[in-house]
Amino acid sequence: MWWVTVFFVFIIVVCTVGTILLNSLTAKIGRMESSQKELEAQLKKQFDLKRQPEPSEELADMESVVGEARQSYNDAVAKYNESVGRFPGMLIAGMFGFTAINHDNDEGFK
Repeated sequence: MWWVTVFFVFIIVVCTVGTILLNSLTAKIGRMESSQKELEAQLKKQFDLKRQPEPSEELADMESVVGEARQSYNDAVAKYNESVGRFPGMLIAGMFGFTAINHDNDEGFK
């Protein structure tokens, strides 16, 4: 029965060594992540200094974002109006006072 004791001692040693290695690895990963964040911050700062966009590029980007937002809004309104106009949604919307949205008054979203 001495081998049972040796086996349990072996298991305890393996678990202890594994825990020590895992803690060491976790600490190294933490240091690597902090180094990576510092490097990313430095690269971003350097990239921002090198690339100063032209005003026309910024305007085009903003127009693109606004166009996408406008399209998304119009799609959502169309889906809402369709839901309010169909049979099951019509009853529920009527009970709670929801009506279709009129696009004619929203000149900013055409």
